[in-house]
Amino acid sequence: LKTAAGTISDAYKRAVDFLATHIGVPNGDIIPYVNQLVLLVEIFRLVPMPDAAQLRSIVRWFWKTSLSGHFGGWNTGMMADDHEGVSLFVRSGVEIPVSTPLPGSDLWLTKQFRGNNAHAKLLAIILAHHHPFDLLTGQRIDTDKALAWTNSKEYHHFFPDAYLRTKGESPRRRNCLANFVMLSSSSNKLISDRVPSEYLAEVGDGAGLNLEAWLQSNLIPGPAFEAALRNDFTLFLELRAQHLHAVATTLASS
Repeated sequence: LKTAAGTISDAYKRAVDFLATHIGVPNGDIIPYVNQLVLLVEIFRLVPMPDAAQLRSIVRWFWKTSLSGHFGGWNTGMMADDHEGVSLFVRSGVEIPVSTPLPGSDLWLTKQFRGNNAHAKLLAIILAHHHPFDLLTGQRIDTDKALAWTNSKEYHHFFPDAYLRTKGESPRRRNCLANFVMLSSSSNKLISDRVPSEYLAEVGDGAGLNLEAWLQSNLIPGPAFEAALRNDFTLFLELRAQHLHAVATTLASS
């Protein structure tokens, strides 16, 4: 038992190092699913020192299980299948299987930004991966602070919540994942309930030639920004959701 406990302890350390180094997860609160860590520990128990190809497969597995919501409905049958899949990966080097299919881009329109939502955590991790700029100041966002996941002020409704309320938008639409970016709390206060076309015009003027880079770092495609400049919330959401999904599926397959 002491030997087994030591082996598992070492595997946990390697799993934590992997999450911090290769995924950018700074603490346990931001892991989309607790059982992801359980299976990840088993992977690193069986493969303490993965080679480059194995490591890429483990990275894809993390993004794929996060995007698909694989562990959201995990049961004993899936547990046995996943364990066998990991064993096969170790024995023959095949891709770690994920039985849950990937969703469509409407995921980003239907899932809500909440502290207990796995896909909200996934969005935060993906944004942190791209080292976003504060759209108002051009400064890099402190993603470690944002990923502490205890301060919602680090996340911002791109179309301000108060503005959308005046337009009669439902909470489901206002708070969908496609409407969120990282933003410093001071910039968030400056935006407040302003009309998007007003504050975004200032963003464009302030960014100048850096605008494209600032938008890309926040995973906002140019056409979505143009839609926001026209206060077209519906088109903005559709275009941002498609872009977020393209980025996420690339991480899950590359």
